[in-house]
Amino acid sequence: MLNVNHHPIDETTIVKEMQYHPAASQSEARHKACESLVIGELLKQRAQTLGLVDAAKSRGDEYLDTLIAEEVAIPEASLAECQRYYEQN
Repeated sequence: MLNVNHHPIDETTIVKEMQYHPAASQSEARHKACESLVIGELLKQRAQTLGLVDAAKSRGDEYLDTLIAEEVAIPEASLAECQRYYEQN
């Protein structure tokens, strides 16, 4: 069993997730599955903190696009930066 900020992830969920993580050994597949589940839970918790998802209603990962839009800053290059890059390469 895993616990992510006091939220349990049971063994059944881990075993079901393992099928999506092919690996050389069962131990490695389990590790990858656990890692994926922990990351997913952390993203869900962050979305809940920001009020993007209701914990009681959330079943899928439909909140991910909104979370990424809220949290990830995508830098934009200026024309001068593009010109400098072009000239150097």
